[in-house]
Amino acid sequence: MGFSFVRTHTSHLANLKHVVAYSKTDGGTLELSNGDRILISRRRKDEVLKMLKTAIA
Repeated sequence: MGFSFVRTHTSHLANLKHVVAYSKTDGGTLELSNGDRILISRRRKDEVLKMLKTAIA
């Protein structure tokens, strides 16, 4: 059983179970189930997208 948390930015940690949308604007953001939007750092973008694809499958 794996963890469903991913660090999207130095100041943000997201639970992938609560991600409802991904937007490419502003370098990439995740929208959470409570309406919050979290920035994805350029350095972590590939890792975050990979984990999102894995969580969906």
